[in-house]
Amino acid sequence: MVRSELLKDRMKELNLKQDYVADKMKMAQSTLNLKINNARAFTIEEMFKLGNVLKLEDDQLREYFFATRLAKRKNSWERKR
Repeated sequence: MVRSELLKDRMKELNLKQDYVADKMKMAQSTLNLKINNARAFTIEEMFKLGNVLKLEDDQLREYFFATRLAKRKNSWERKR
């Protein structure tokens, strides 16, 4: 699950519209919208493409795409100790 609000905020920060981002990613705007809103999953390749369009650093990519899952796993692991 992606952190939709972070992606949307970054697009606003860069003054980018979904149709522009979708075009750069070679996908339909409707598909990008579904993926940003967690109705469909991003592939790894799409995550990197979006990261390039949004000029994200590696640590930001993790935060935008993986932080929620990692935090849940960490909390689960700590409870088992």
